[in-house]
Amino acid sequence: MIARHRPLVDHWDWQRHALCRGMDSSVFFSPQGERGQARRAREEKALAICARCPVHEDCARTALRAGEAYGVWGGLTEREREAALLRDRARLHEQNSQVSAACARMPGNAEQQTPRTVGRSDSAPLWPTT
Repeated sequence: MIARHRPLVDHWDWQRHALCRGMDSSVFFSPQGERGQARRAREEKALAICARCPVHEDCARTALRAGEAYGVWGGLTEREREAALLRDRARLHEQNSQVSAACARMPGNAEQQTPRTVGRSDSAPLWPTT
């Protein structure tokens, strides 16, 4: 039998190679109420570590897929991940709109067909016409 999914341990295997492994998580996650220069300094320190990390792309991808809301992951801050997700949602919305418009123009679309009167003695259409 062929396995349908990778074992969970394989999904997280990249973490074994992360530079942040074993480090104090407070470098990557802000304490409650952290603002301004203190936050920027902590984020810059975390980003410098991520920039040298051999698995930062796997880390960022994992955080984006999971919708991770807090901390620095793969060289992306909370704000950067949120902006990336918003861009992806906007792009998906645009693609969906284009698909809907293309479907509406396809031959055989209900709005382009002539109303049928199947089995009706009064010959009234089955749907309203405008």
